[in-house]
This record gives sequence, C-alpha cells and structure tokens, in this order.
Amino acid sequence: MATRTISNAGGNYNATAAWVEGIVPTSADAVVATATSGQLTVNVASAASTFTFTNYVNTLTMNAVWTVSGTGTQTFVNAMTISGSFNIALTGTGATIITNGKTIPNLSITGNKTVSDTLNIVNLTSSSSTVIWSGTQTINVSGNTTLGMIQNNSGNGITFNLTGTGTFTGFIGFKETNINTAGTITLTSSAGQPTCAIRVGPFTSASSVAFNYISGTIAGSKTLVLAGGVVSTALTSLNLNGITWTTIGFLNANSSISLHTITLVSDLNFSGDFSFAQGGNLLTQVPVIINGPGRLNGGRLILNAGLLSILFSPVYQGAPYTIKFGSPSLHTLTELSSSSLFESPNIISSQTASTTAYLSVSATQSVQNTNFTDIDATGGPIQTFRSTLTRTTAITNFTQYGGTVAFTFLN
Repeated sequence: MATRTISNAGGNYNATAAWVEGIVPTSADAVVATATSGQLTVNVASAASTFTFTNYVNTLTMNAVWTVSGTGTQTFVNAMTISGSFNIALTGTGATIITNGKTIPNLSITGNKTVSDTLNIVNLTSSSSTVIWSGTQTINVSGNTTLGMIQNNSGNGITFNLTGTGTFTGFIGFKETNINTAGTITLTSSAGQPTCAIRVGPFTSASSVAFNYISGTIAGSKTLVLAGGVVSTALTSLNLNGITWTTIGFLNANSSISLHTITLVSDLNFSGDFSFAQGGNLLTQVPVIINGPGRLNGGRLILNAGLLSILFSPVYQGAPYTIKFGSPSLHTLTELSSSSLFESPNIISSQTASTTAYLSVSATQSVQNTNFTDIDATGGPIQTFRSTLTRTTAITNFTQYGGTVAFTFLN
C-alpha cells in the first residue's frame, strides 16, 4: 500500500497537484493529511484504502462519493471541517473507525466495523445485508438512518441513539437502541419488507437487545416486528410507552432458537393486530414468554395456524403456538383470535405453574383448540371451543364432538 499525502496547495481529488507524490490515490493507497495540508475536494467518484486525518486542520469537501475500501483504521480529527452532501463510503470489512469527536455529515457503511470512540453522524446508511458492529461505544444519528437487513452487535455491544429529526428505516440488533430527541422521527418501510417499519431482534451472535422510547415525536408507519436470531435463547427488552403501534408482529425466522423472552418495561400499546408467524421451520413454533412490569394493551392478539405472515408472501403456518405470561400485569385486549390446525393445541398460560396471570378480552373472540393454564380472565371473560382449562377463572370451554368448527363470541 502506497501513501498519498495531501499537498499544502490541496485542490481537487483527481488533480495530481493535490498530492505530494503527484499521484492520485487509488483503492490500494493510504491517504494521509499533515498539519499544513490544504483543502481537499472530492470532486469526482474517488477511492482510497484508508485515511488518516490526525493532524488535519483544513476542509474536506464532499461533492462526490469517496469510497474507502481498506480493512485498516479510518481516522478523523475534530479540528477538520467536513462539508458537502455526498457520502464517505466505508466498505472494508473489519475496518476500524476513530472519530476523535468529529461529527460526520454523511456516512455509508458496508461490511463489519469496529467503533473505537463515540460515533456522531448526521445521516447514516448501512444498506448491506449484514453488518456486525464491534466495540462498546455509542453511535448517535441526528438525521436520517437507513439500516440493512441485520445490524448486530458483538462483544458488550453498541448503543445506538436517534437524537434529531429525520427518517428511520431498518432492522435493529444493537445492544440498546434509544429514541431520545426533541425532534421528529419518521418511520418508513424497509426495502424488500414493505410493511415493516422497524424490525427488532437479537440477530446472529447477540443474545439480547433493548429498544427504548424516551422522547420525541414519532410519525410515519408504526409497524413493529420482533424477531429471533440464531442463538438458542433470545431476549428482547421493550420500553416503548408513548408509542401506539398500528401493527406488531412476532417472527421466528430460524429454527435454532428454542425460547424468546419479551420483557415489557412499560406497556406495549397497539391499536391493530399483534400477530405471530413462523418464517423458517414450519413444523415448530418457538415458545414466547412475555414478562416484566408492562402489559399488552390494545387491539387483537392473533395466534392462528394458517395465518398469513405480515412480512412475507402467503405461507401456511401449521404448528401450534405457546405464549406464557410471566408478570402479574393485567393484559388487556380488544380481540383474541387463537386456533391450532393440528392436533397439538395452542397454549396460553402463566410462565410459572400455579401462579396466576391475568388476561382480559373486551370484544370479539374466536378461540378453539387453545389450552389455558393459570389464567384469570375475570376482567373480560374468555369463551373457547375444544380446549383444556387448568386452574383458570372466567374461561368457559364449549366442546363439540366430531367437529372442529370455530365459533366467534361477542362479549
């Protein structure tokens, strides 16, 4: 790798006079700045392997995309100025980012990255299918965010903060993601997943993620999808009081996961459907435990074999569902729709045997082949067909031999 040093005269990136060596950098070269280096304008699509701006006190003007593809360290410095509206595109898998306190106006990421200090970005694009962020640092985005299919943390993990006004599109797998702003975050649909605004899950090597709403105005598509990764036991913590979701979906897209725990730090409010679907192995459904001090509050809970996924094209969902409630909170639903098409029934129960969990349904119910255990439904009685009731209150079972027809009950 050759070194190309910004000359004292500076100038356009593709001009030989802008470089001490008289040679325009290529993707195999390291770009270096000195304390006396002049202003540099990326005037055409340009390339480098790495850059080091440690001593730079001048201006980098981004009038075209600058692709930096090396696997080494990319170093900014707080004393430099970055102007222009085009991306600095870091494409090298395994590259390390050091900002030294500099806010980067437009940054695009492809390939795994290590963050060595706080990363402040105005607009972030990370559109590759998988990016694993390493380190124990914080990423703050004050503008627009577009994330690819999997954004995951390794080690102790990354804290990701939305701090300004902008759009958010993407898939969250960071250790912790916070919406904490005085502005407006507009949720938009992900490419290839037109009904999904935010997908949250402990993807790849991570076992737990947290998603918190602290402050700010939330606009746009309020669709939330909770998803499992490849770890055997997945943990998702949600503290989203202040957001009422139109649609919530749970998707287990990998058969490796055996248990998914959703901890509700606050109420999880939704006006439409909270549906469960299996995107990978159709013969099994991962048991889901819902615990914490918060409660499900709002629309319709759907546990129907044969339900079409909210994420993908129509697909047969044949296996039964298991939902366990692990807190004394009263979960309030407008509707409950639960049905298993196989001989194995759906299961709705308390997480702990002989410890009561509370569930009420205020309006429509369509429930069959669903076993209830340690559930008190006094707040809104539940009527079910072809089910087994164990230590339940205010749940009535209707049995019809020789048939599997579901009845719809109106409270």
